[in-house]
Amino acid sequence: MKAKLIILLMLFSFGFSACSEEEDYKALHEKETKIKVKIYTNSEEAPVNITGAGIDKSYITIKKYWENTYVTKAYSTGFTANCADKTVLLTGEFYVNGTLVKKTEGNGRIAISKYVKGDLVGSDW
Repeated sequence: MKAKLIILLMLFSFGFSACSEEEDYKALHEKETKIKVKIYTNSEEAPVNITGAGIDKSYITIKKYWENTYVTKAYSTGFTANCADKTVLLTGEFYVNGTLVKKTEGNGRIAISKYVKGDLVGSDW
């Protein structure tokens, strides 16, 4: 009789933990992450094309400085900035929920892609 009771309690507790894991997954899936991207150059006039999440078009063209903030439920996100003039220094900053997680510089092209939620937060993809 005790063995049946112990088995029954074990099955009940296992079922409870499975529901908890499913609820955790659903909560993570619905979680929104605030992303901020800053891109700036050392040139006043060189056009820079930017592609990536949070941009309503396939790309936008900026000069000197651009900043964008958006909210996403995605697990990963990122951007790319390209300038035809390869002597122009591009700098990009990528913030997740207000914390700077990546800063990069490059001549002519930069890219940042990051996991922003889940087990791989902060990792490049």
